[in-house]
Amino acid sequence: MARGPVPLEEAHTTVAEWLSCPNIVMLDTRTKIVHGRDTGEPAITIGVIRKASPRSPADRDFPVPPTVEVDIARPDGRVETVEVLTDVVETGRMVPAASLESRERPCPGGYRIVSQWGWIPLVTALAGTLGVITQYRNQRCLLTNAHVIAAWASTPGNSVYQPHWSAWQTNYNRIGRCDGTYEVVTYGSLQSVPAVRNRYDFAWARVDEATTSFAVPPIWPSQERLKLNWGTLSDADKAFVSWIGATTGVRQDAMVTSEASMFRTEPMWGRYAYWRGCLAFTSQNIGGRLELQSGDSGAAVIATSTKRVIGLITAQSESRSEIKATRIPPEWPEAGDPQRLIPAPGSILPV
Repeated sequence: MARGPVPLEEAHTTVAEWLSCPNIVMLDTRTKIVHGRDTGEPAITIGVIRKASPRSPADRDFPVPPTVEVDIARPDGRVETVEVLTDVVETGRMVPAASLESRERPCPGGYRIVSQWGWIPLVTALAGTLGVITQYRNQRCLLTNAHVIAAWASTPGNSVYQPHWSAWQTNYNRIGRCDGTYEVVTYGSLQSVPAVRNRYDFAWARVDEATTSFAVPPIWPSQERLKLNWGTLSDADKAFVSWIGATTGVRQDAMVTSEASMFRTEPMWGRYAYWRGCLAFTSQNIGGRLELQSGDSGAAVIATSTKRVIGLITAQSESRSEIKATRIPPEWPEAGDPQRLIPAPGSILPV
């Protein structure tokens, strides 16, 4: 078995034709990972859209062998044949970062969406990130910020479109409507607010299987539904989290530093909002910096270990040193919750 690095060119030349297989989208040379442990053995890493059981592979799947013979040219001119391990990883499709702005069906999390709340197309449209598709209130729902699809909770019932530039189109790009949100209390001037009521910058929209996907590539390429956590976070939930915003277009890795952050957002249309019980983060990389841009609002914060959605990115400081996320509210309103739930016209909520 070959030890040490495997020359990229030799390894890639040997297996380059595999990229013509519909399910294979990536080839690389790394060390083999087994059950989350780095074995240190050099391997050819094969990225596939979806893994299939070896006993019942899909017709499109190529049966990747456990090892590959690679001819390596040595400095003295000799050609040595070495046997290199393979390592198959599920990556989903490889897409340009800019495609988070494009039309995608079925649409996964991380893509740009828009909701039109006025009569003038695009001018009165709100845009942000489709956080995640999951089960919420006993139905398949899209979850994102209230300020992305409900004009800061003032207009539930709006149609939701994907891609974001399509608000002037109708059924072709419509993926759902905002079915409910939480009231956001705002003030026309700075206030002394002893009991901050705003906790959830959150809205949901019913969607169907034909137009949406449970995946959040590249964080969660699987079609298995991610679960939600609206309770106390475990150490595993907080230790390593990731999100991807539609504008930034790249995965952000962080850790939760606070579950009880309080902050004030500067005037939205001339009004202030005060928030409590929100999540705060720091980069996983020492001295690293998290990146956030306008349009990333609504991105789902996913705990790597527990595979649970723990929040939605909602605000940042101008210096970008502080990033905040709203928690996920319980599926059914809690007694005494000061933040009022607002249904869309025609929606039925429990008493």
